[in-house]
Amino acid sequence: MSVTYKVMHIVTDKHIEFSNNNEIISSSELINLLSDDNSIIPENTTLISGQGISKKQSKEITETIENSQFKDNITYIDQNDNAIDKKYVHKYKDENVLISEPYKTEKDTFASSLLMGDSCAETSDHTTGQHIQGMVLIEAARQMFIGVTETFFKPNKDINYYYIFNDIKTTFTAFAFPIPVNIIYRIEEQKISSSGNMDFKVSIDFYQNGTIVTTTEIEFSAYIATIAKRIEAKKAKHAITSANHIINNYMNSNNLTAI
Repeated sequence: MSVTYKVMHIVTDKHIEFSNNNEIISSSELINLLSDDNSIIPENTTLISGQGISKKQSKEITETIENSQFKDNITYIDQNDNAIDKKYVHKYKDENVLISEPYKTEKDTFASSLLMGDSCAETSDHTTGQHIQGMVLIEAARQMFIGVTETFFKPNKDINYYYIFNDIKTTFTAFAFPIPVNIIYRIEEQKISSSGNMDFKVSIDFYQNGTIVTTTEIEFSAYIATIAKRIEAKKAKHAITSANHIINNYMNSNNLTAI
C-alpha cells in the first residue's frame, strides 16, 4: 500500500516571501513549531532543506527534531550536507561554496546540485522577490567549471592552476526558486597541452523540477599558476605604466599641476 507523505521545504528567513507559499516553511518558523507542545505535525511528514539552509542551521533543525515530540512523525532530508571542499572552487569561506561535489554521469558529463548559503557573498546585499538571484547561478556555473576541472582533469594534483574566462553567455529561461536545483555540466570541446595548460568549452544547465531554468556556456583556460602569475605581473605593470602615461598627457595638455 502506498503512503502519502506531507512534504515541506525549509527555506531561510531571507526568503520569507517565498515561505508564504503552501508547503514552504522558514527555518525560524519550523523551530518555533517544533518547540510548541500545542503544535500538530502529522505522521509521514517529510522536511527537505531548501536553498540557503547552512550546515549550522541544518544541525539546529536536526537537533530540534530529535528533541521534539514529533521526531517519529518526521523524516528530514538534508540536501546541503555534501558541499564540495572550498579549495576546489577557489574560495576561502565555506558559506561562499554554492555547489555539491560533482560526479561523473557519462563521458564528458557531470552532475551536481545548487547549495546556496544564506550568507553567501552573492545574496549578502541583494535579495528581491521570491526567486534566486541570477548572479548566484552565474557564480555557481563558475564554481562548476573550476570544481570539475580540479577534481577530474588536473594532470598533477600538486600543481596549482589559474582559471581564466575567455567567453561566457548565460540565458535565463525561467525563475529559479529556493528549492532543489540540479546542475548538468557538459564538455563540448577540450584541449590539454603537453605542458599541462588546458582549454575547455562547456555548457552548464540548471534544472528545477525537470525543466531548464538557466543555461550558461563558457569557454575558459586553466594555466599552471606559476606561468599565469608571471604573465599577470607583466600585464599589471604594463597597465600601470599606460594609465600613468594617459594621466600625465591629460595633465600636461590642460596645464594642470599636482596638489
